Amino acid sequence: MLQIQSIVQNVREHLLNQLLHGNLHPGQQIKELEIASSLGISRPPIREALKYLEAEGLIVKKPNRGAFVATITEHDAWEIYTLKCNLYEMATRLAFERISKTDLQDWEEVLKEMEACVMSDPPDVIKYQSLNQKFHDILFHISGNQRLQRISQMLHRQMSRFSCMSLMDEEHLKGSLRYHQMILDTIKEGDMEGTIRVTREHILKGLDSVKEIIARETGSPGDDQEHKAFGDPKGDRSGSPDATGREPSDVSVSLEPGPGTGDNRWVNWGVRWDKLQDE
Repeated sequence: MLQIQSIVQNVREHLLNQLLHGNLHPGQQIKELEIASSLGISRPPIREALKYLEAEGLIVKKPNRGAFVATITEHDAWEIYTLKCNLYEMATRLAFERISKTDLQDWEEVLKEMEACVMSDPPDVIKYQSLNQKFHDILFHISGNQRLQRISQMLHRQMSRFSCMSLMDEEHLKGSLRYHQMILDTIKEGDMEGTIRVTREHILKGLDSVKEIIARETGSPGDDQEHKAFGDPKGDRSGSPDATGREPSDVSVSLEPGPGTGDNRWVNWGVRWDKLQDE
């Protein structure tokens, strides 16, 4: 049984790499027989691996047709990245008082490796993207919320191909490195709100780049009007209201003290929907 699960995991990682490197394209059919032949294995482990990828939103299964690489629209990207904003804010609030000197050293080491990737000729984008996830995983690990980390990783994988393509733009790659440096600086300064703000700007900059890539691939002029209706203003990320008059931060994480705890621990969390209600 252990050997079978190991094969399934290897197939899953193989398909993830194919997606990341652009060898499998959105809307492309994944043919089990071809994969089985190329890997020299039977089809059952491939079917199991596809189930995992389907649960992660990376593929979709169509009745009587098989498995296909999921197609990501601009609206899908907006949903994923704005959700990431809230997940990262939650992780920051949970983790901030627990950050140790060892954690800071870990961040420093990862940041040095990220800088080396950017400075190499050509830049090592694939390794940089892996280090980018490692950088943020440190915070989620400190938060102590494993489910939060797993959700974040799942969302990251759904956008991995597009984020990798965006990092191939040298200006965006260097900008990403600067954001990570600023995030670590605000953490060192003990500025939790500053960390949340810079992280949010970093995520939304990534969203803009990804939306441009999707628009080029689909030939779409963009769906700004739809996004404005959902509170996704384009352009200024500094907190100006959108077409609905809501601030971009209106959908935010709120931590409430648990009843009867008798201390200042934050034990319950939820998304604040009150601001979304009409006055």
